[in-house]
Order: sequence, then structure tokens, then C-alpha cells
Amino acid sequence: MNLTSVPINWNKTLHQSLTYEITGIKDPEQNQLWKSAGHNLDLITVYVHQFHGTYDWMSYLLNDFDFLDSIKFSFNKIPPGHYFPTHRDLFGHYRTLVNKEINEIHRYIVFLEDWQDGHLLTIGDKVFSNWKAGAVVGWTGDTPHSAINLGTTDRYTLQVTGIKV
Repeated sequence: MNLTSVPINWNKTLHQSLTYEITGIKDPEQNQLWKSAGHNLDLITVYVHQFHGTYDWMSYLLNDFDFLDSIKFSFNKIPPGHYFPTHRDLFGHYRTLVNKEINEIHRYIVFLEDWQDGHLLTIGDKVFSNWKAGAVVGWTGDTPHSAINLGTTDRYTLQVTGIKV
């Protein structure tokens, strides 16, 4: 789970102009657990821009992830003060598409901007900060992780999901 990197060969602000839709965790049990622990569910949100395929300006990323099959991309934006407490992805829709077990699914996060104060990511027992645009970190299956924005600017990432070839 160490940071690697991919080149950012596009204007570093193109992702800011995409249309994002608000979403939260779709697992009612997880939401109830967070609520009973005192979390404000209104702040447990991420804004998502999902699409099929790639934009011309990011298609080269397919080469950087050529070890994956059935790749799906999703841009994420977390506004200041919003966060996702520690959770495990269920990959419900994706698992239906690829007909694979959860432990066969790999997820990578590409940081689209240099780290800014208050932006954090945890995976298992590791905390990530101080990244540069293009840094990549990932996990397999239902590894626990969280995403936090305690800063004053939006936190943008590209989520890459796939099956190892």
C-alpha cells in the first residue's frame, strides 16, 4: 500500500469542471452504525462523476493500469468538512457486472491535485497525506479505508476499479 505514481498529462483543473452528483454509502447497516456512533450522515458524502469509457484527455491512463481488466473509472470530489468514516466497499454493482468475488476486485485512488492541508486517506492502519498529483494507492477487496476532508478546499481523486489480468 505504498504510493506509486502515474503522470498527469492533462490540465490539472479539468476534473473541477465535471458534473458531480452527491452520493453516500448505500449500506443501511453501515449508515446505522455511523449514526449510532454520533456521525452526522449529512456530512458522510462524496460527489461522484461516473461515466463509461475514458475521456480523450485521460485515455493514456489505460496504459498505466494495463494489469487490470474490466476497468471502471469514477471521479470523486469531497467538499470541506465532508468525509467517509472507515468502511469496507461492497462493490455491489461492479460485482454484478464482472461476476467476480470481492477479493478479486482491486481499487486504486489517483490523486488529481497536490495534497492540501486537511486532506487525508486511510487504508487499513496507514494514513496518507502530503501526496503529489498523480500519486496512486490501492487495495484489494473489502480492505477498510476512509476519506477525509478537514481542509478548506475540495479534495479530488480518480477511482480506478478492476480485476487483475
